[in-house]
Amino acid sequence: MLIKLKKYILKIVLIFLAIFIAVIIFNGIFFYEDYGNVLFTYNPIFLIITVMGYCIFISLVYKYIIPKIEKSKLIVYILLILFTVLCIFSGNYFKLNPSWDMGAVFSIAKDYVLDNKTENLYLYTFPNNIMLVGIYQAIFSFFYMLKNTDFLTIATIFNSLLVAFTGILLYYNTNIIFGKRKALMILIITIITVPLYLYSACYYSDTISMFFTMLMVTVYLKTKNKDSKIIEQEQKINAKKIVLQILFGIILFLGIKIKITSIFIFIALIIYDILICKFNIKNILKEFKFSFMILILLYFLFNVFIEPLYIPDKQLLETNKIPTEHWIMMGLKGKGGFSTDEYLYTQSFETFQEKKEANRKVIKERIYDLFFNKTLFEHLKQKIIYGLCDGTYFSPEVLRREPVKYRILHEVVLSKGKNTQIYKYWPQSMHFGMLIFILINVYKTLKDKEYNAKDNVLFIAVLGIMVFLLMWENRSRYLITMLPIIMMSQLGGIEYLAKKKGEKNEKNISCYTNVLRRRSS
Repeated sequence: MLIKLKKYILKIVLIFLAIFIAVIIFNGIFFYEDYGNVLFTYNPIFLIITVMGYCIFISLVYKYIIPKIEKSKLIVYILLILFTVLCIFSGNYFKLNPSWDMGAVFSIAKDYVLDNKTENLYLYTFPNNIMLVGIYQAIFSFFYMLKNTDFLTIATIFNSLLVAFTGILLYYNTNIIFGKRKALMILIITIITVPLYLYSACYYSDTISMFFTMLMVTVYLKTKNKDSKIIEQEQKINAKKIVLQILFGIILFLGIKIKITSIFIFIALIIYDILICKFNIKNILKEFKFSFMILILLYFLFNVFIEPLYIPDKQLLETNKIPTEHWIMMGLKGKGGFSTDEYLYTQSFETFQEKKEANRKVIKERIYDLFFNKTLFEHLKQKIIYGLCDGTYFSPEVLRREPVKYRILHEVVLSKGKNTQIYKYWPQSMHFGMLIFILINVYKTLKDKEYNAKDNVLFIAVLGIMVFLLMWENRSRYLITMLPIIMMSQLGGIEYLAKKKGEKNEKNISCYTNVLRRRSS
């Protein structure tokens, strides 16, 4: 009975995700201009043609090219090196001077290293960026000891390498979960996903959190690998498992402190264990006990010892800190994007408690208005178009802000560029093509009743981030944290579309394997 209930719940999740993605694709193609798209305008007919062309291209590559090269390690190494080179090149070519939140984080970290500490209220207002400041301070301090003070280049190269390492981890994780063929396919998709390495120039929380999301998956997979050939003795297995659980807790802590959206993959993994791997809450707590212990310990140490170093004046914190409700309040208005007026409204109140109460009051009023004035669906439509239909993931807007040097490729990738027609349909076609492949993958899972399929953990994570953006401050840039997960979730759809008539798909087995596996205690 319980197993049937779990399958029923998962079926509802998959159906909801399929409907959600279909709505995103339809609105993104036919109504993208209705709410003042911030980046590009598209011809719907031509966009449909390019999306179809992209889907056909990827299917043909998977069907005819991948089988011929999947056993070649040399090609894999060449592609991984190529992606790394593209990340480093892109980061330095589109190098950005410090501006907006990214600039505040950079400047504070730099001032701490150079001992130019001036009163800066940014961290008192947004203490969620303390971890990011600390990371860059540590990096800058290391190079400062080596007499290198070109912090802008250091930040750019560091961020570029993180994007490159994310691509490497994406290939590695896909290889473990789905095998060489799909891993090679995801590597090719990664290389042609231009917005991914355009973000190499943006040394902010999006790309760093993306790296930790992938690293979290890597360590999780290691904890599930029970390969007795590698470790023979049960004692060593337990010791390794404890170390991996502690490492997982550290990575989870860093990911959450850098960007809260990193937690969605962890939530998806827990739900996957409960729904698919026949685990209950008690076993989950036991399996992750060392992860939870280290997570709690690190939160305590951070709040007691680290946070006071950056925000020592509790009164200033009380006056300036923005409550969580502020981002929910912004998310309930129009398309849900950042609003200066909303920010000034929140900051017009003197204390943190007053800000919170004022935000909650507005939240209640807006929820009432959305439901009783029948504007909820219009509001959700605006948020979907603004946040989930942009295949550039806001990269043109990010790269527009304070480039060190305006170059010829800026005319291609920026929304106001002279040659943007060359570029703009590519990321948009990739984005909708990816969503179509995910939709096909969900259909395949439902049709074949593959409720133990490993894709389901990806589907849960994808649905989580999408629903979150409907409730929170909304912007397509926030998808970057989970973009590798979204990219992985399309692979089953590519395989299904590319298979020959009568040919079965590659077996997508359940959690009762060496990967994504639980054993009863």
